[in-house]
Amino acid sequence: MAGVGLTESELTFALRVKQCRQWRGWTQVGLADRLRVHGVNLDQAAIARIEKGKRRVLMIEALRLAQALETPVSQLLKSVNCDHCKDQPPAGFACPKCGAGSATA
Repeated sequence: MAGVGLTESELTFALRVKQCRQWRGWTQVGLADRLRVHGVNLDQAAIARIEKGKRRVLMIEALRLAQALETPVSQLLKSVNCDHCKDQPPAGFACPKCGAGSATA
C-alpha cells in the first residue's frame, strides 16, 4: 500500500475501513452516502484514497466512519492478520481469509 507517510496505525485503519465496508457488501459510493447522514462530506474518490492509504483521516472522520460502518473505532484499529481468526469479524460476517464467524445476519 503506497502511503503518504502514514503510520502503521493509520494504514491499519485504512485496511479495516475497506474490509468492513466490503464485509457489508457496500460500495464506496454507498459508504459516502452513509457518511453524509453523519455529517461528513467525503466522496467516492476520497474514500478510495483513504482505503489505499493515500489520504490521512481526520479524527472526526474516523469517528464518523466507524458510525457509518456500524462498528467501534477500536475494531478499525485492530491489525488485519487473521491467523485463524484474530481479526474477529463483526457479528453476521465471516472472515474473508479463513471463513470464521457467521456469514448470516
